[in-house]
Amino acid sequence: MIYEFIIGIWDTKSTPMLMMNNLFLNQNIKIKEVSGFVSFLIDKLPLGKGSYTLSLRIKKNGIDMDFIGDAYLFEVENGNYFNQNISYPEWFQGFYTDFKVLQ
Repeated sequence: MIYEFIIGIWDTKSTPMLMMNNLFLNQNIKIKEVSGFVSFLIDKLPLGKGSYTLSLRIKKNGIDMDFIGDAYLFEVENGNYFNQNISYPEWFQGFYTDFKVLQ
């Protein structure tokens, strides 16, 4: 059995901002019990200041088994993603990402 756990995050204008899927990382989750939990860990949340909704989807062998739309509403405050006390301007609608500058 191939289980797919998908988390999608949208902004308040229903623009998709982020999607996580265990299959993106080639991680097959084995389910042995009828209940339990799966955790997705994010080292740095790449979202800018604003309101977002989170939706959940579970698939088994590519077939939808469960979906919860707008399962969670959350706010992101202006933070310190780069650990330098620097934030994107509030008008910027993009997302943060790690990067390197080579010289």
